[in-house]
Amino acid sequence: MLSTTAGGVTGRPPAIIDTPGCSHLDQPAKTFLQALNGQHCAAPIIPEEVKVEKYKGLPCVAFTIDEVNQLSARFSRALVGTFYYGRPSLQFIRLCLERIGFMAFTVALIDTNHILINFSSDNDYHRCFKRHDWKIGSYSMRISKWTPDFDPRYESPILPLWIAIKDLPIHLHSRSSLLRIGNVFGKAIKIDTITENFGRPSTARVCVEVDISKPLPTKFYIKNGETPVLLTAMFEDLPEYCNECRGVGRHSKECKSFIPTHHQQPKTLPLTKEHQKNQPPKTQIPVKTSLKIPPPKHQ
Repeated sequence: MLSTTAGGVTGRPPAIIDTPGCSHLDQPAKTFLQALNGQHCAAPIIPEEVKVEKYKGLPCVAFTIDEVNQLSARFSRALVGTFYYGRPSLQFIRLCLERIGFMAFTVALIDTNHILINFSSDNDYHRCFKRHDWKIGSYSMRISKWTPDFDPRYESPILPLWIAIKDLPIHLHSRSSLLRIGNVFGKAIKIDTITENFGRPSTARVCVEVDISKPLPTKFYIKNGETPVLLTAMFEDLPEYCNECRGVGRHSKECKSFIPTHHQQPKTLPLTKEHQKNQPPKTQIPVKTSLKIPPPKHQ
């Protein structure tokens, strides 16, 4: 039987899937710029000649928010893989992702420690994104969402989180209703199978892309017709976020909240009776000590 784990590279390689324009097999390594210029669909046309502005005394080319949204639309399923302790080759990464079961995607190099994975299907994108850490052979790869303001120095605070909602009226357990409710917290992407099959009417669960750097509401209202209903949202596996170093679930070494492991005091176990017998006797110091001072000698 062939290995299908991320680290499995033995056995017969999987069959090549002929997907026009999306094949990730037997491709040469791409630079980040090449990845930006050759993904899934052609880039939208924006005006090439615009007035050059000034910013802090230097020339500045400005892109409007609408233009940024248009240009980044082809990367709506793009994820960033970060390697903190060495990185394998792009060919090996492609092979491992393929053996895990991902289908149409491209892998491109951003810099030494970061790669860009751009998926063609929502299912592959959600599957990869929901798992924060992947094992690629003997290397660990941390997954984060690509955004137009991506900065390789910081990890994106946008994470897929499951949100549990109790006591939701049962007629609102439909997929369309829950996705609308999930958009209160971010971008709703899916609901769990039990909720979709109405197997747990007491609690509905929806997966949402949430920006954990912002305050998250735990109470919210819905209007059931003309009746307002107060509900509670419970975020599952919500990691801590540091506003100082922008660390997700951890602190950078430069952060004032960072605690090196060697500064932690080791825990000592209590001595057993056998070890207590072998301990040297403790010196008893009397509480009160009487001293006799001789009288002075007369000359």
